[in-house]
Amino acid sequence: LSKFLSVVNRDRTIDIWGRDRADRFPELQGLLRLCGRSGFKKIRLWTTGLGLNSEEKLDRLRSLGVTALELPIYGSTAPTHDSVTGRAGAYRGLNKVLERLARRADFEVSAHCVALNSNVRELPELCGLVRSYSRDWKLAFWHYYPDYRSAVERNKYLGSLPSYDDVFSAFAQQRADGKADFVLFPECFVARLRRVFTGARFFVQVPRARLLVCRDGLFYFQL
Repeated sequence: LSKFLSVVNRDRTIDIWGRDRADRFPELQGLLRLCGRSGFKKIRLWTTGLGLNSEEKLDRLRSLGVTALELPIYGSTAPTHDSVTGRAGAYRGLNKVLERLARRADFEVSAHCVALNSNVRELPELCGLVRSYSRDWKLAFWHYYPDYRSAVERNKYLGSLPSYDDVFSAFAQQRADGKADFVLFPECFVARLRRVFTGARFFVQVPRARLLVCRDGLFYFQL
């Protein structure tokens, strides 16, 4: 990790991913301590947040060096969010976590949403929802291009993604508050979107240390 830090990490930040479930990595506590000893000053944990259902659990993460949390929110209503996650009650649980985090000042909080056919009409409302908790929280909309080996899986996933026209129409029809980054969307589309949503920002990736964790181990990669 120290070598990794010296190569890519000018701002001493590390992102720990685990398909939004990095908090369930068995060796997470040891990994967080190692990150701190390796010189990382900002540790961002990507998590559903559903396991962070008490102040004690949040206090524990903070004591281990976690300074930021990135949470997924897939819709502005419970039916939409729960249908994407496949878990009944996920929206209600997430909002309880967001309410808890909004009362604290010791975590930097950000949220992201993958744009899908099932939630595209709710994307503008998500901007206002996130800002209702805090105007300092960041929101990002992602447009994934999957790299599945199976053409069947790839085509099925791509079939769930909205067109750029659908995303534009959603923001043209509803007012969106604040700002939002658009990740993996073309810059030309974001420039067009600004005509109806002035807070749309093209996401520029900078070199940053990132760890992907899973049940059986971990590996890292650099963007």
